[in-house]
Amino acid sequence: MKKGLLYIVVVVVLLWSGASFAAQGITKYSAQLDLKDSIMTTVAKEEYSNLMTLNQDAKDDQEAGKTIRYTLGAQNEEILILKYKLYYLDYLTKQPQNNIFDETMQQAIHRYQAAKNMESTETINQNFIDALNGERPIYVLGKTGPEIKKYQLVLYFKDYLNTYPSGYFGKITVEAVLQYQTAKGLEQNGTLDIATQEALEQEEYAYKMGKTGDEIAAMQRILIEQGYLTGTAGGNFDQNTKKAVEKFQTEKNLPITGEMDNATRSLLEAL
Repeated sequence: MKKGLLYIVVVVVLLWSGASFAAQGITKYSAQLDLKDSIMTTVAKEEYSNLMTLNQDAKDDQEAGKTIRYTLGAQNEEILILKYKLYYLDYLTKQPQNNIFDETMQQAIHRYQAAKNMESTETINQNFIDALNGERPIYVLGKTGPEIKKYQLVLYFKDYLNTYPSGYFGKITVEAVLQYQTAKGLEQNGTLDIATQEALEQEEYAYKMGKTGDEIAAMQRILIEQGYLTGTAGGNFDQNTKKAVEKFQTEKNLPITGEMDNATRSLLEAL
């Protein structure tokens, strides 16, 4: 009778705790194997202990999610990133101008929390940060920001955009995106949707003659520091820059293209 009651307790604990297949196997054959009370008690204690640990971990995770990260008036770069995310997702109507957790951002957070059925908070907690970081916006006509410029730069260096980008998603960018989507067999919607973003992220490109930009200026500064280029780093990829790149590629046993491809840029950045 005692063993029967103990067996029932073991089964209940194992089923309640979602025990492993191996542990459940013990209860399945315990009557046939005539397991000792001490063994069955040990199994029950271990599974109960595991359950309590899991429950405590879940409570700890829940409390950690509620941990306040920022209160109204806080200011740093992470807040600016969060602001841009809210802006790209249309919870903020205007492009962020600062990295301060202000009332406008607070209202945007409330709108986001309501849309996602989240608890409304007056502060920024870890749950909100994790939820927002899990979002992947689609960039569309009229938006402006650093994330947009990142994709525009690929389009520019791949010759889909003719002028150095500013980060503003205007009609010229729409046309460039449509051309790229057509060339890659993607849905032609003129937006930087997820598929287009992923395709652009896989692209390799080179800085070459006729191109300009801060990225080129950064490479020119390294070439100047290393004695391959004279003058100033103006950001224009001119004939002198091309010759300097060719000299660098020759010394580093790289294919001599005169262009700053991925391999050339990686070696320059490592200097």
